[in-house]
Amino acid sequence: MELPRIIVPPCFVSDPSILTEWRYEKRHEAQMVLPGLWLGPMSVLRNADFFESNNVRLLVAVTRPERAESLFRKATFDSARFETHCLDPGPINSPLAGHQIISQMDWLMGLFEKAAQMGVGTLMFCETGNDRSATATCAMVMNSMGWDTVRSIQYVQSKRFSVALDESLKYNLQTYEDICLASMVVRNSDGVNGVEKHARKVSGQAEERRSKRSCE
Repeated sequence: MELPRIIVPPCFVSDPSILTEWRYEKRHEAQMVLPGLWLGPMSVLRNADFFESNNVRLLVAVTRPERAESLFRKATFDSARFETHCLDPGPINSPLAGHQIISQMDWLMGLFEKAAQMGVGTLMFCETGNDRSATATCAMVMNSMGWDTVRSIQYVQSKRFSVALDESLKYNLQTYEDICLASMVVRNSDGVNGVEKHARKVSGQAEERRSKRSCE
């Protein structure tokens, strides 16, 4: 199945100094994408200072479950202080790569929002921090900011320049954008219906008061 190509122009960088500060070595570090949300490679798991200095306590591995289990076991995270999860991306070498990421976004956003309420940070990671975990992070940005696919990808790339999504991952982000738009329409519709019901209720109460006064 041939997927439609999604063109993502070069990202806009609000702070030009970021361009001069980026080095190849930063690929092995995690970057903050949103307040409390970090994106990086699995090598970050060995950096205890990163977790302490940024108060990161929620870790989400976007990889196969058996791989995630092995990584967390080797890292020996204290379960009393850290919460670890796996987001299974499903088959990667297929036109539907990333579909399982999108299907689990409600669950993922719930984890992130809970961590934010507790005042702790979240790390999204995969082997490189440039594709699968970056796809999930783009979807989180899309959900949080209300942006479209292209702008969300550009924004994440402006924080982590090494991010590179193939067409299947971008296609599934486009699908998630459609889901977000549909949810927004439903929410707005519910809001309008609520306003209309309230207006009818107020109008009815006013009419009832007028009737009582006329009877008096």
